[in-house]
Amino acid sequence: MILKLKKMRFHTLARMFSVRNIALMAFVMLCSATQAQKSSAKISNLGGFDNKDYHFGVQLSYNTSDFFVRRNFDPSFQDSILSLQNINQPGFNIAIIASLNLSKNFSIRFIPGISPKERILRYSFLTPDGRSLNYDKTVSSFFIDIPLNLKYRTDRINNFAAYVIAGGQLSRDMASQEKVNNERAGLEDQVVKIEQIDWLLNAGGGFDFFMPYFKFGIELKMEYGLRNILIQDNTRFSSPLQSLYSRNFVLSLTFEG
Repeated sequence: MILKLKKMRFHTLARMFSVRNIALMAFVMLCSATQAQKSSAKISNLGGFDNKDYHFGVQLSYNTSDFFVRRNFDPSFQDSILSLQNINQPGFNIAIIASLNLSKNFSIRFIPGISPKERILRYSFLTPDGRSLNYDKTVSSFFIDIPLNLKYRTDRINNFAAYVIAGGQLSRDMASQEKVNNERAGLEDQVVKIEQIDWLLNAGGGFDFFMPYFKFGIELKMEYGLRNILIQDNTRFSSPLQSLYSRNFVLSLTFEG
């Protein structure tokens, strides 16, 4: 019996030792393969790109924009408003890139540009005779955007690298209707007024591809407003709202040299 127990312990220890050895060998082989891959990677395009102190480029973007809406649950409106929908709309951005390299992996990017945007608020009101009355209120803007981002990029693998970005942005609406007088307008002509100045946080990531003559990038970024931009003028369309915050999703193509 004692001999059997000793044999069982011996075989158990042998199996454990074998598994540990295999795991250790696999780990060493993986590290060696990774190191060999790094050493064999060749930078064939734009080899001196990372040695520049700064560089410039252009950014072309597609965006979808809407609001983060907070309802104002005023009892005086509960019997009249049936629903309020926030509908996002497509738009575009055009910007110039100025990038300052802090190190091989970190850079500061200043990307001023323009971005026309439209957002739709769809209201459904209950009439005294029990019918529903619908209004679509389009909030049109033409923004001048001034973002400042910090970019962290991985080391290059051949002509490829991945990156993440984060930062802040000041946007000024050059088509703002904040001074429109809704008191003299009918329901069809009344507008939902927003502030001319907006502050946003943005974050995202993307991929850089080093081509023979320029660097091409694909980037996805989210932008979230930091301040309530609703101007409350107690109209039938602003009274149901407590706040409006900007929310944008931006898909960009970058060309840098």
